[in-house]
Amino acid sequence: IRADIKETEKEYVVEAELPGVKKEDIVIDLNDDILTVGVDVKGGTDKEEDGYICKERHTGSYRRSFQVENIKNEEVKASYKDGLLAITLPKAEPGKRGTKRIQVQ
Repeated sequence: IRADIKETEKEYVVEAELPGVKKEDIVIDLNDDILTVGVDVKGGTDKEEDGYICKERHTGSYRRSFQVENIKNEEVKASYKDGLLAITLPKAEPGKRGTKRIQVQ
């Protein structure tokens, strides 16, 4: 997963490239100071050519983790459009930690 992380005074923004991925297959977890972005892919195609039926299946998963400190877990937001996942992580006071599963919009 290719990703860019931007920092402003108020937040971090993680932008990750996930081309061809369905929004429902994206999993984002924030556990203590670790943000994990993952994809669980299950798919396949059925093709009929010249009397033959070709069935191709592919499954897999991949994850990428980032260390992000002092985040307001309850205010984290994620959106996905045109193969680009954007996660906004508002900054909190130092020392606050927690766990949260983030829904993709």
